Amino acid sequence: MVSPSDKKDRRQIVLALAVFSIGSTNASYSDIESSASNSFSSGSVDLSLSDALLDFGGFVPGFSESQSVTLSNLGSLDQNYQAAISQTGGDTTFCNALGIDFSTAQSLLVSGNSINFPVQVSFTDHSPSLQNKSCEFDITFSAWQVGSDGAWGLRDVEVLSLTLSSGSWDESPPVISGINHLLATPGESNRPVATITWNTDELATSNLKWRIAGSSSWTFLSDDASADSLSHSRTIEGLLPDTNYQFRVISKDASGNERTSATKAFHTDGIRDEISGLSGVVINEFLPNPKGPENALRPGGEWIELYNNGTDTVYLMGWYLEDGQGHGLTLTNINTTHESIAPHGFAVVYRNGNPSFSLKNTAAGDTLSLFDHVGTLQDFHIYSAALGDSVIENKSFARYPDGSPTWFDPIPTPGDNNILDPILDFWITSNRNFVGFNLKNIQPFTALSYDLVYGTDGADQGLDGSDLLDHQDEYIKENLILGSRTTGGTPTYHQGIHNLQLTVTLSNSEGLELVLEKSLE
Repeated sequence: MVSPSDKKDRRQIVLALAVFSIGSTNASYSDIESSASNSFSSGSVDLSLSDALLDFGGFVPGFSESQSVTLSNLGSLDQNYQAAISQTGGDTTFCNALGIDFSTAQSLLVSGNSINFPVQVSFTDHSPSLQNKSCEFDITFSAWQVGSDGAWGLRDVEVLSLTLSSGSWDESPPVISGINHLLATPGESNRPVATITWNTDELATSNLKWRIAGSSSWTFLSDDASADSLSHSRTIEGLLPDTNYQFRVISKDASGNERTSATKAFHTDGIRDEISGLSGVVINEFLPNPKGPENALRPGGEWIELYNNGTDTVYLMGWYLEDGQGHGLTLTNINTTHESIAPHGFAVVYRNGNPSFSLKNTAAGDTLSLFDHVGTLQDFHIYSAALGDSVIENKSFARYPDGSPTWFDPIPTPGDNNILDPILDFWITSNRNFVGFNLKNIQPFTALSYDLVYGTDGADQGLDGSDLLDHQDEYIKENLILGSRTTGGTPTYHQGIHNLQLTVTLSNSEGLELVLEKSLE
């Protein structure tokens, strides 16, 4: 009990009161009264979470999402706050595989203010054992009055409880089938290319690695990241003649499941001389494996082109061709385009339904011989896998240049000059504002069209065009603008140029058509 005299001497009585759980939240409250100053003051620390809590739902590998919860300072005092996380239940392996990212730094929240507090959740692990799992955890928000170190003074704690769950996902990689290779010659002698094709049972990427047989390292073609093809094709360029190569195709589906094929192999052709002193009529080109029936009536089926290296016109009727089994094909005005062949002229002999003469398509190959009307051997050519030849559908064997001792496998051109496969070069300027392309070995073609598609920082863009050709050997198209330009105005260039895909189609009036493609990153 305090005596009246004590009351007189004690001029100030301080009452401190702490109240917790104001409303529906945990909070701290203080009340200070002073008789000396005849004043009243109070303060509170009250951190509130918004009613709209985070909801991430089930997800699969590749999931990444950010959501926010609102933090509000409902107290009268400025406060510091800090967040921490703890697992409270669920599958620990799955919890450890989650990426949960938020700020754990100490931050200031002024009285009466609110902020959005973002939480980022990601998941990348494709392990089948993580399917249909859950993880339970708390994010604890601790708040304390400014000026305190958090160990004393007014404090508040709010807890955000979350449950994250995974769904089911595809863990089966694509099935690869039908792997084939096509050898071609794109213009430089002794530097063939190989086009590799394959199929998958679901949409997948088209990637490939290759090496010279015996090498310890692989060369990868430019990466294809789009799982958008069932039929795949990639081209290996700059190969050496008479060389063994190995390759593997690689396809990945949209779920990230990847399959690599077994190692496949091919051998590039070398250069071989046949009969020396090619001064007369020679075998210049032949097609042993046409599309469709091999003994079809002309102009289908197998055919053999002759070329006159001499200076005199030669009458061909009665001459004959012979395969490696001794089956003959006699030249007549029914199966041969010309009865006589002029100097530096051509004549094409078609199998035209002959039931016995046949050029083999197996690895063992065959021998093709040409005899004149009295049975004198004029020319022959041997082809087989042992000599590096590949009997590919609709790919001819041909001398290049015409009548020379050098054999390659260019585009079939019966009755016309042999040509090497066209070459397409494609480039972009250093400032990435213009592109251009160059074509070589295009003599048989009389028209071209081109189509370019590319990505930008905005939507995908494209441009196209066409032109007539006059049997020239080379064509150049430069300064195609990657943007727009009004007449006489300043050009506006697209930004963030990437993934440029150029398609060029060559054609002529005789129905020959060839599609070439190039891409740039």
